[in-house]
Amino acid sequence: RSFAESLNQRLTASKHAATVIGPAPCPMAFVRGRHRRNLFVKTSRMVEFTKLLTEWELQQSRFGMPSGTKIVIDVDPDDMM
Repeated sequence: RSFAESLNQRLTASKHAATVIGPAPCPMAFVRGRHRRNLFVKTSRMVEFTKLLTEWELQQSRFGMPSGTKIVIDVDPDDMM
């Protein structure tokens, strides 16, 4: 949730046209002892959004998430399992 809130704040500050949906539990929400969540971002400006994420990650390693949190960014996912 904190990642989604931080992302929303950054999108608002940059006036980037995007919609954040989630976080929500994955269809298989608990796998190998780990909880999983999906967060979707709808945008028509993928290049600008990618730059925003890159700048954020350079400023704050791992987007400020704890080291035990695994982050996967999938552009145009075809399988969410």
